[in-house]
Amino acid sequence: MRPQYWSEYKSPKYVDGERIIIQEINKKYGLYFVSLSYAIFETALRVSSERTIEEHRKYMGELFERFSKVASKSPLSWSQKHFSRRNYHALAPKSSCCILIY
Repeated sequence: MRPQYWSEYKSPKYVDGERIIIQEINKKYGLYFVSLSYAIFETALRVSSERTIEEHRKYMGELFERFSKVASKSPLSWSQKHFSRRNYHALAPKSSCCILIY
């Protein structure tokens, strides 16, 4: 169900006839997919904040816990399950983490 306040759907712009839009800066450095580039940005954020890996994992867990709380109350969210900071901080065998960002 589409909320009435959303803007009207427009077809995506195509680059070279493909649906995937890749910015020139991404092409320049070969950063085509989030799983390849996310680790670089995440590490830069941690280093510029002068946090250790452990401190940064805790910080990000607290940040995403707040996002999760909001999302858990929305019927439009991918999941209505609220995740605590421990869910984000702890890497477990059942974790959906697909790449260790450090």
